[in-house]
Amino acid sequence: MRIFRYKREETLGAFNFGQYQIYVCTLSNTNGEQSKGITVLCSDSIIEYPFPLDGQKASELSNYLKLVGNGEIPKVFKLKGSLANFFSGTYFKFSKIKDGMLKGRISLGMFFGARTAWVTVKPSSVLACSQAINELYGVNNA
Repeated sequence: MRIFRYKREETLGAFNFGQYQIYVCTLSNTNGEQSKGITVLCSDSIIEYPFPLDGQKASELSNYLKLVGNGEIPKVFKLKGSLANFFSGTYFKFSKIKDGMLKGRISLGMFFGARTAWVTVKPSSVLACSQAINELYGVNNA
């Protein structure tokens, strides 16, 4: 059974962001057409939220994650939803590095509600996720 118009097909990488699992992957829609993007899965759920990304949005997400992984903490990154995921949005906000770990929160919102989890993530995981997004879109970061 399909809840959203898109589902995960081929996974390039899976990354643990605290209570959330981020999959960098190819997605297929209900017509079988392929797209690139990510899916977000909360640890206590079986529903993956798909986010098909165009090249510009993927680059913005990758750059945000790269900055965070390198210790620069930008404000917040909003990954806006579309009809593909019933306008669900994901918000990343990291606040500090403590004991070599990134501290922050990730919110996954749908309609008028949101689920927020405080997360602790290794900077190397964030950098690996950024690199996987670049690889999926064929971007070479030197």
